[in-house]
Amino acid sequence: MIADRLYHAEGDAIVRDLCYNITSCESKERNYNMKKLLFIACVAVMATAAKADLNWSWWVGGKDSSSNLSGCQLGIASECADMKGAQVSVLWGRVKHVLGCQFALGYCNAKKVQNGPQIAVVNIADGAALQFGLLNFNKGGFLPFFPFFNFDKSMFGGGKK
Repeated sequence: MIADRLYHAEGDAIVRDLCYNITSCESKERNYNMKKLLFIACVAVMATAAKADLNWSWWVGGKDSSSNLSGCQLGIASECADMKGAQVSVLWGRVKHVLGCQFALGYCNAKKVQNGPQIAVVNIADGAALQFGLLNFNKGGFLPFFPFFNFDKSMFGGGKK
């Protein structure tokens, strides 16, 4: 970098101040570019969400607990009967049948998950194609319990299809 060479070559206070200002401007420019990128990403996510069927589930027990949903269900704790799409929860998500994926920071519980993964710290399912998490319980998995990941036996030709 030119500023570093000037500072090492000259060593006086004016060059030192110039070097500080140049590096400070470069850092501010990088931060500004990251802010622009983050803003564009937020706009893209909001535009996508506006086009999709989006359901906000702040807590369980509402009208959505026994309904069939398609699209995306977002919430703190989510629950529904059948889900076609994605269920994304902060604490936990529970559903009977998912045709898509299920994600939670706490735990996911589903009878059957098709065409997508179940991702959480603890995953519980009677049958799930893929599970990623610390603890994975899957009655239809290659093992009933396996840490870090588990998958359905039928994925590789074993078990019932």
